[in-house]
Amino acid sequence: MGNWRANRRNTSQGTRSTGSSPNWEPSQRLSRRPSLHNVARYAEALAEHKDREARLEEESDDNEIEERPDDLPDEVPTKATITIKEINDNRYYYWQWREEDKIKSKYKEPVNLDK
Repeated sequence: MGNWRANRRNTSQGTRSTGSSPNWEPSQRLSRRPSLHNVARYAEALAEHKDREARLEEESDDNEIEERPDDLPDEVPTKATITIKEINDNRYYYWQWREEDKIKSKYKEPVNLDK
């Protein structure tokens, strides 16, 4: 009995007990450390989440395939944009795109302000 009180006193003063009994209750020890079941459930949920993220990213990449506009000529790439050029006080639409370090353009139609 005397040792128990000495160990108890050492524990309350912040020193570690020299006896075989732990200086915390078993329920406290369980709350401080996750069980293997909880870790396994977490790992499984994380793996499912990562799989779902990868699948959604793959699907979004598939959806980003650019559709070719109906009025886009065959020799003009889908990445081309429409620009307006002014020549002799007249305005015209041109398809414009970059090939390597050169800017290419192809006539589309005149700008009609009545549209």
